[in-house]
Formats: sequence, C-alpha cells, structure tokens
Amino acid sequence: MRKPVFILTLLLVLAHSGRSQNAPLEHDLTWRYEKAMARHDLAFHTSVKPFFQYELNAIPFVDTLRWPHIISDKKTTIPTDSGKYIRAQVLFDAQSGLDLADAQGRPFKGRAGGGFQLSGRISPKLFITGHYLYRLQTTPDYLAEMANRRYVLPSHGFVQPVLNHAYQSHTIGGYAHFTPSKHFNFQLGQGRNFFGDGYRSVLLSDNHYHYPYLKITTSFWRFRYVNLYAMMNNLAESDGKRSGIRKKFITFHYLSYLVNKKLTLSFFESVIWHAKDNHLMRGFDLAYLNPIILYRPVEFNMGSADNAIVGIGWKWKITHKINAYGQLLLDEFLLSRIQEDWQQFLSPNQDLRNGWWANKYAVQFGAKAFDVFRMEGLSVQSEFNLARPYTYSHGTLTQNYAHHGQPLAHPMGSNFYEWVNIARYLKNNWLFEAQLNHILHGENPSPIHNYGGDIFIPYQNRHSEMENFTGQGIQRRILYGRLRGAILLDTRTNLRLEGGYAFRQDKNDFRSKNTHFVFLGLRSALFNRYTDY
Repeated sequence: MRKPVFILTLLLVLAHSGRSQNAPLEHDLTWRYEKAMARHDLAFHTSVKPFFQYELNAIPFVDTLRWPHIISDKKTTIPTDSGKYIRAQVLFDAQSGLDLADAQGRPFKGRAGGGFQLSGRISPKLFITGHYLYRLQTTPDYLAEMANRRYVLPSHGFVQPVLNHAYQSHTIGGYAHFTPSKHFNFQLGQGRNFFGDGYRSVLLSDNHYHYPYLKITTSFWRFRYVNLYAMMNNLAESDGKRSGIRKKFITFHYLSYLVNKKLTLSFFESVIWHAKDNHLMRGFDLAYLNPIILYRPVEFNMGSADNAIVGIGWKWKITHKINAYGQLLLDEFLLSRIQEDWQQFLSPNQDLRNGWWANKYAVQFGAKAFDVFRMEGLSVQSEFNLARPYTYSHGTLTQNYAHHGQPLAHPMGSNFYEWVNIARYLKNNWLFEAQLNHILHGENPSPIHNYGGDIFIPYQNRHSEMENFTGQGIQRRILYGRLRGAILLDTRTNLRLEGGYAFRQDKNDFRSKNTHFVFLGLRSALFNRYTDY
C-alpha cells in the first residue's frame, strides 16, 4: 500500500480500453468547470470529485480552461509509438511571507519546495501518473501549533521539526485507472476524494493528506455509484513517531441520482474499523467488500462496534446561473430525540431543551451564483456548515472519522457553526478572490473535560448525557479573511504566481490571537490546501 502507483500497473495491465485521467481536485479549476456546466445546462454528477477529464472534454470549454495532460509537448513529452507517451514535469511550491502580528520575533515566514510529476500512457489500455513534493517551511503561529500538537500541517503528510522552527514534509501521490466501457471506471492509487457540491463537505472532504484507495465508479442512466475502499492512518498515539502510527480501514458508498435537469439527489454511507482488533490482526474485513449491501445492517449482523455513518445530499439548479445545495450526515441518533430537540428549539421556553449527547449529525446549506450583476467572470458562493458535539468521534480512538491527524469531513471536526463567503473574478488567466469565514467552535477547557469539540478524544468521558448544544464548552470565535490574486502560468501543472493578504482572529473569553499575513508564492496547485480555519 505504500507504493500504490507501482502495484496498480500489475493489476490493470489486462484492461480492455483506457481513457483520460482525473482533473485536479482544486477549487479554482473546479469553479471554472462548474460555471461551464451551468452555462450549458448540462446534466452532470458534480458532487463526485475529482471529475473525469474525458467527460470534461465533452463540454464546450474555452481551451485554456482544459487540463491538457494528453496534449503533446516537445519539451516535456517523450513520444514512444502511436498513442503512447511519457511526460516528466517539474513542480514548484515556494512562498515568501510576512506575519505582521507575530509575537515570537520571527515575522518572516517562508516555504521552499518542489518535486516532479511523471505521467504517461503506457498503452491504449493504461494511463498512469505519480507525483512527489518536498517542502521545508516556517508557518504562522496557529499552523505551527497544529504541527506541534498533531504532527501535521493542513494537506501535508507527516511533518518533522528541523532547525529554526521550520518543518519538513513529503507528499507522494499517484494513480492509474481504466474504463472498460462507458459504464465502469476502476482506479487504484494514493490521493484524495470529495463528495459534495460545496466548498466544504460534511460527508467526505479533501482537507487531509493523501491515502491509498481503490475506487470503482459505475455510471448508468441517471445514476453514478461509487465504491471507495481506503486505508487510513491514526496519529493520535504516535507521539510524533512513524512507528506509532496505527492503521484503519474505511469503505464508502456514494450514489448520485439526476432526478431531472434541475434536481440531483445523493446518498452516502461509510464504515470504519481498525486493522488490529482485540490484539489480533483483523485486516480488511471481507464483509464490507459487498458493493451494494447497507453497512449498518451488516455491522449489526456481525455484532460489531464498527463506526458506521450515513448521509444525503442535494443540488437544485434554480437558474442557469444559480445553484443551491446541501448535505445531512447522521452519525448516531434517535429520531424521537431529534424531534424533541427541534420542538423545544422552537419553543419560547429554552429550558426544555433535551440535548442528548448521541444526537450526532452535521448539516450544510449553500448557494453559488455565476456571472453575478451581469459581470462576466464574477461568481459568488455562500455556505453554512454545522456539526453537533461528538459527531465523527467514536468510543475507540482508532475509529474516529479522521486520517493522518485531520478530520475527513470538515476541518473543524465537530461542535461548531461556520459561515463561508467567497467571491471570485476570472479574466483570461487572471484570478482575483475575496473570502470571509466566521466560525464558532466549542472547545474543551482541558483534555479531561470533553465537550465534544475534538474528534480525537473518545466520547466515553463526555461532559453530559443531556443538555448538550452546538458551541458548548469554551466558545471560540474565528474570523478569517483573505484577498488573493493569481495568474496561471502553465496549465500542464496548474502553475501559478499568486500573492495576497490573509487576516485571522482567534479569540475566546480568555485570549485573543491575531494573524496578519502577507504572501507571494509560486505553486503547482495539484490539490487544495486549506488554512482558513
């Protein structure tokens, strides 16, 4: 599993036909694709990401919006024979910044890194790609705190401290896939996936590090069905040592249904179990390989305490330029308890609130508008996210809904409200963006007092059985704003020169921390990187 790019070459050599690869899972590009889909009123499963490039090529994009991996380039491509090629490309990841509010006497922050990407069509049956990135960086204080506490930085792998308060990290990813017919796609690799139409996802997001996975995508009529099998890492007990990393397995089912040209519905389920159970090597449980059976009945039938989660999603195309969307995730819950809470929430007597701890759920509501104010290229997005206390956590630490020290859904974990607002303007290869986030998060006053805001703490030592509410504990408010400008230099690696200013205020009743960060960087944006929380 540590070298999936090489394993998949052996597994896929007998494929009948090959097609193009994934488009990058990166917001700036995804926004362009979705704008074109809305403009041409296309029926597309937009909640299943990353998109397949061969499907995007069927959309009448402007050429500069495509991801031209398969276009020959004399400087980076070595042609073999008909239909085959091998491409090597250099990746850049460098940034220079200044934290104007740094309290440690080290205002200058920087990142020096780079790597390479290898891709090629080995035969008409097989496409394969892989990338490697190395980074050495110093970060604003709030990110350094995360690195010291969880041994990771957002979207990075295992970070190691080096001299002068810097951290180094390595990122290895890649995949190969084939499409034996228009109905099936098989993919094996190490990377990220995303289910949803929002900026965040309360089902499965991409704010964490790569993971090994096998993904089977089935498309027929108005349906797209994804079986995703993955292996994840638990770092909570590692104490900063790779030898302390514990493994767990997760399987996902995701079904997207195009009800009509306006409405899309989706259904989600997952189950998590640790690789070592009761001091025995359990490995991958074959019962969860069944591609169609519901996991919750399987779990109960097995008498297992595995962590099962279900959810739904929807998107409504209000007009050609406006889309509304949402998600609901259910972890553990009783419908009667939730009904009681909502009835009491609407009641003027708030003292009647129930607040059972195991009503664990998360919700999302949002909307996107393209070419607003009749201004070509200007789009806006507004989104609300909520997760109840103890959602995504589990009685067994290894079975929480997280990977490599970061949540698999929303980066805040649980016990929070969030309101995200983003405006983007695109002109040719130029991009300008303004973002404003407001977050209310209930954090624990101490490690032994669990108010449900940290999914890396088992829920047995919870604060209370009843009268729990979102935002309980020490109320922490985060205000994040960013202005960013970028110019696309090379579409082959999504290389861009970007600069901007980010402001972050993090305060509660006992402290207040501010960050004023000015930055300029050169980056090959192969995937999203989230620092806005």
